[in-house]
Amino acid sequence: MGFKSIPYTTKVCGTINEGSTQLCLTAPNDSTYTTTFTDVDFASFGTPTGSCQNFSLGACHSSTSYGVVYNTFIGQTAACITPNTANFGDPCPGTSKALYIQLTASGTQKVFV
Repeated sequence: MGFKSIPYTTKVCGTINEGSTQLCLTAPNDSTYTTTFTDVDFASFGTPTGSCQNFSLGACHSSTSYGVVYNTFIGQTAACITPNTANFGDPCPGTSKALYIQLTASGTQKVFV
């Protein structure tokens, strides 16, 4: 009897309105599994809609969203990002914006065998 490691993948989501301080996300890690962020499934700074695993682009969307989120989170176990036009540009001046993110966290899980 002992432990073996098997692949483990989960989704991590977050939303934050423009003008808020930061959105911080952490990949799940505990005594049985260790993950890092490995993929950006969705990223939009603008007027996205929906909920985790069901986000959609809105009429306003910054084309830099994916790249900024990718560079901030991929390969990390935790990171924070500020939802503002300095980071993402201003895709729709005069409109209130938000940042919606969905990431894949992947790693290994220890299971007792």
